[in-house]
Amino acid sequence: MNETMKERFLAELQKIKAMEGRVKREYIWDYYKIPIIAAIIGLFMLGSLLNDTVINPPPRSALTIAWMASFEVDTTLNSLGEALYPAVVEDPDRQTVQVMSFLLGGDPQMDMANHQRFAAMTAAREIDIIIGHVAEFEEDVIGLGIAPSWVFADLHPILSDVGIPPENLLLGVSDEGEALAFGISMEGSVLFEALGITAEGAYLGVLVNTDRREAVVEALRKLW
Repeated sequence: MNETMKERFLAELQKIKAMEGRVKREYIWDYYKIPIIAAIIGLFMLGSLLNDTVINPPPRSALTIAWMASFEVDTTLNSLGEALYPAVVEDPDRQTVQVMSFLLGGDPQMDMANHQRFAAMTAAREIDIIIGHVAEFEEDVIGLGIAPSWVFADLHPILSDVGIPPENLLLGVSDEGEALAFGISMEGSVLFEALGITAEGAYLGVLVNTDRREAVVEALRKLW
């Protein structure tokens, strides 16, 4: 603060100190209401940020499933998430299970929004599992939902670990051109049967870039 500004500040401070009661309040509000409002908004935003990130952060997903099957009701998604919760959540105060709908319903705008949301979450490693129907892509590539086969991990290495039967595997190729089993039929899922979820034609795939492999394996054990 240069000398002139310092002198003005001190003079203004002395002027305010010399005022009394209502006159002082009215003067401060008339001349400084914009900075006061800005300061209040800033403090509120800072408090909200600290609350959400440090004091009371919202639960983070221990496992996220992208639901792309051709049938969907809220109770289906909720019941699946609730059933998997005990198997994958280690800290109930900080974690949750998300089953998110990316169902394409034929509305161009909504379908495009779901494509973009899925692509962004996949790139951010926020999606672990996809449950959907077989889809065909260009150059004779098949996949699940809106994801081609090469974005999925090969299920062969974990089949014996989680007790998944090798029948009805979906076979495709990796981005290196190697053969892989990128999907497994949900018709063999014990959990789907117990929850009364229609599994006809639905398959499950594990995204290759998931960072939550332990949670994925525990979920697969629960599903089968």
